[in-house]
Amino acid sequence: MNKKIKELKKKFEIAYSGGPWYGDSMKDILNEINPAIVFEKVNGKSHSIAELTAHIIGWREFTLSRLEGNNNFKINQKETFNWKRIDEGEKTAWKNILKELDKNQKKIISTLNRLDDDFLNNKVAGRRYRAEFMLEGTIQHDIYHLGQIVVLKKLLS
Repeated sequence: MNKKIKELKKKFEIAYSGGPWYGDSMKDILNEINPAIVFEKVNGKSHSIAELTAHIIGWREFTLSRLEGNNNFKINQKETFNWKRIDEGEKTAWKNILKELDKNQKKIISTLNRLDDDFLNNKVAGRRYRAEFMLEGTIQHDIYHLGQIVVLKKLLS
């Protein structure tokens, strides 16, 4: 029946584009941000909104790689904040970052549709945890950084 997979898929969908209980969805929040502020840093020290969004994408790429059986994909924590890996130009980067995030969301949902609950008990290659923990953690990671993005948006607007 794949009850757990269905629950995880629903959690991804709600946090990304549904109606989460804590407020607006990730997609709604990111689409409402003025592109003129996404590369700005508070006091020149914080991560920018673009950097945080690229970081979210980086860890989602790790999750997707493990779901798809690509155990060779390595994640570099520092590099995940580099939005330029998605698009070099500030004029087009934000739009392409949002496209990349949307593409990743669709891939995660599509991949979850092909998995079963037994898969969730598999240990994640190179890690000490199971696939279910990784998926729950990815959702939590998204929401954590989304909170930072909302604060930055308020400070920069």
